[in-house]
Amino acid sequence: MSLLGWNLVARSLASLSLSPFTHEKCLALVPAIDFASANRLLDETAEMVSLLDSTDSPPMEVFDDIRPVLEEARERILIEPRDALRVMKLLRCARSLVRYIDKRSSVPLLKTKTARLNPLPALLKELERCIDEDGEIRENASPELRQAIREAWAAKEKLDGVVGKMFSDSAYSEALQDGYHTEREGRVVLPIKAEWRSRVDGIVHDTSGSGVTIYMEPTKIIPLNNQLKINRLRIEREKLKILGQLAGEFIAHETALLGNLEALADFDLIYAKARLARTMAARKCPVTPDSRVDLRQARNPELILNGREVVPNDIGWDPAIRVIVV
Repeated sequence: MSLLGWNLVARSLASLSLSPFTHEKCLALVPAIDFASANRLLDETAEMVSLLDSTDSPPMEVFDDIRPVLEEARERILIEPRDALRVMKLLRCARSLVRYIDKRSSVPLLKTKTARLNPLPALLKELERCIDEDGEIRENASPELRQAIREAWAAKEKLDGVVGKMFSDSAYSEALQDGYHTEREGRVVLPIKAEWRSRVDGIVHDTSGSGVTIYMEPTKIIPLNNQLKINRLRIEREKLKILGQLAGEFIAHETALLGNLEALADFDLIYAKARLARTMAARKCPVTPDSRVDLRQARNPELILNGREVVPNDIGWDPAIRVIVV
């Protein structure tokens, strides 16, 4: 098949796919081995071309291969927020396609494809409640998380207020290297001149590269730093709890999620075929078992994809012709 340009066609098809999973399917394609299968594939592509030619094209979006996400969920009983976003986008894509195709009676073969989709509305709703569009956990993903964030914010405000007063306090103003505060290992520290180290009570967390500045946590703010640290740890615990719960949902719905991935990839493959057909101005040419061929203005797809000038040819023969020499 490589001599006939099959590999180039497969690569061109893969370049139009919307998912790495579909990309793999495109490169692994082989020709149909019976007339019924070949004509069904042609009809599927023709239905998709008709949708692309309409004023309302299919709502296809990029979707990820979620198999590594599900594997991670099984192994760690935990997921990353951005992985949850990948699953959320896949389910949204499934939901959009089901709604789109259900409204169209002229594409029965494509309907059989979307009939395999299950958008898992309850899981999708939970994901949208917990994960934002940037792949971060929403502050209101749980009452406990919301409360922990509020308390951490209040603790930080109180700490910043105390530190702000220290900058105008004569006991610290001379010792300060600069008029700002920063953090080391999650704790607020002040930039203290190295020569003042023994005159300021506190814990040294770091020094500057030059050694002229030390980053110290004055004793006065240690309790406030402790409270802020406790609140931040609560936030992380709540986030891990939420991600663990989502991982459990992924494990429980693994079969359905993988089914959605397969069905979307099949639909995406047909979508890529239709787009490639339009790029090459290709036309549907049914195949029949009676050895009759009548091709009008036929062009070599490999030459088209390589951007070369193509001279169309009419090719026809009836059952009496057994050999054609090219």
